[in-house]
Amino acid sequence: MSTIISFLSKNWVNLGLVIVGSFAMVIYGLQERRKKIEAASLVKIQIDELEERLREISTYIVEKEINESAFYDPFSLQNSAYICSNSF
Repeated sequence: MSTIISFLSKNWVNLGLVIVGSFAMVIYGLQERRKKIEAASLVKIQIDELEERLREISTYIVEKEINESAFYDPFSLQNSAYICSNSF
């Protein structure tokens, strides 16, 4: 028992460094794991949004052709018509 106490009293700094270093490695590993989980979540969210957008776009297809009125933007046409009519 006295040899253990003698060993600990002589090497307490080194043992402390080993313990602190071990905790640092565990924390680093957990942080890297968390980064991967967050990246995977972001990819999953983007895929879900893309699938939703594709479902929305697929509603514009009528008889294997794109319905042109689905992408009609009346404001851009009104503004250009307004500009043309005022230029004369």
